[in-house]
Amino acid sequence: MITMTPQAKEKIDQYFADKDVQTIRVFLSQGGCSGPFLGLALDDAKDADETFVVDGYTFAVDKELLEQAKPIAIDMGPMGFSISSSLVFERSGCGCSSCGTGGCSC
Repeated sequence: MITMTPQAKEKIDQYFADKDVQTIRVFLSQGGCSGPFLGLALDDAKDADETFVVDGYTFAVDKELLEQAKPIAIDMGPMGFSISSSLVFERSGCGCSSCGTGGCSC
């Protein structure tokens, strides 16, 4: 249900090179003006989670979120981690810095 590209694994390897390895949570952030997105955070697995071991790392995802989002793919892009899934998010069409005002009234 979760896959990870070699580029994402390399970045996670680098992060944990001098740290204790922890569970990585895939979570749904409601976002700000750019709308919701899937993110990653360090967190312990909870009773309501499904866990997966991928390339030696444990990932936790809320079971309800997993049912809606599967399959989940973790990649590494120029701006950081990119998490794709079957979720479709409604976008407002404007970003946080529309015309420098932070609004959508351009």
